[in-house]
Amino acid sequence: MLLPFQIKAIEEKIALSCKIARLRDFLNGATFRSLSSQDRARLDRQFNAMQDYNSILGERIEHFEPAESPAAAAAAAAAAKSNYAPSGKSEK
Repeated sequence: MLLPFQIKAIEEKIALSCKIARLRDFLNGATFRSLSSQDRARLDRQFNAMQDYNSILGERIEHFEPAESPAAAAAAAAAAKSNYAPSGKSEK
């Protein structure tokens, strides 16, 4: 069985992956291209920071102690591997 902080990390990674996907879509859209270069640079930095954070969460999840339940272990492994690489942007 996973500990509460482990479950929270998995939930956080899933939510962050969804936010990364939405930001990626925004970065590839017309509205993003209409922003000032400074705003585009800030959003690019935000995107990269979110990817780094997502990567770190994945590393933490990968190193959780094995769960007693095979289903819980499978869920943790799937969450650790869930990454949304943006089209046109490279995953860190």
